[in-house]
Amino acid sequence: MCNIPFFSKQLHFYFSTRFDHFTFNPIAFNTVDGFTAHASFSSNKLVQTELGTLQGLPLAVDLLMTEVKNALTAIKPDILVEFRQSYVGPAIRKYGNMLRVGDCPGNMRRNRFAIANLRLASGGTAVHSDMLEWNFAESPEHAALYVINSMFGVVQYSVMLRNAPKEHLAMVEKWIKFSQDHRDTLLNGKLTPHHPELQYPVIEAESDKEVIIGLYDDGRIVDVPEKKTFVMNASGKDSFVIRRGGKISEVACKSGDWIEL
Repeated sequence: MCNIPFFSKQLHFYFSTRFDHFTFNPIAFNTVDGFTAHASFSSNKLVQTELGTLQGLPLAVDLLMTEVKNALTAIKPDILVEFRQSYVGPAIRKYGNMLRVGDCPGNMRRNRFAIANLRLASGGTAVHSDMLEWNFAESPEHAALYVINSMFGVVQYSVMLRNAPKEHLAMVEKWIKFSQDHRDTLLNGKLTPHHPELQYPVIEAESDKEVIIGLYDDGRIVDVPEKKTFVMNASGKDSFVIRRGGKISEVACKSGDWIEL
């Protein structure tokens, strides 16, 4: 293990003496694959440095994060640098290449809503779910709802697989295969989340070859195009209603499963 000299003397001086509150814990390894920093700032003062006066916190943070990025990429040019809500926004993309949903343990709706919001505002930057956990006493069909709610981002599983029942392992394997088979559409397709006032009960992603729809509410009709379409059913019901070619019909599909239409 080694310490990385992230800061110039000027940066170290004004961050250690001028800000009301600053915590930063950089730890890196000889072979650096990724980097996570936990930092918080609180100040509206001008920042005096050997470089002159910086007009407030935003410029100082920009200078700090630019040095952090430059130091890390000097070690490993393709290093992964992740920012977690609420340290996100279009401007943050210049410092890192991954964005993650803020902590929301056990809250599948929050994961879904935050993934969609990040995707809409983050261009091509990779968006990761918060870590998924569930109770093994739940049915595998209900546990699958946690996964389906995170499928339009990079899903992060955080369950102890060695302790998981075989039915849960089979469910995880099934959804990992689905996410890999449809990776381009899920992560790079045109994303259209519907009804933000309801936290996106329907989300769809479209590529040249297919459409994938996530259904998270049992009270609506799903519009299905003529193109090959997959519906991931997280509605809590074992059927749903679709409209295709002007015709309305009911489709049987277990909650926690997917169907090709």
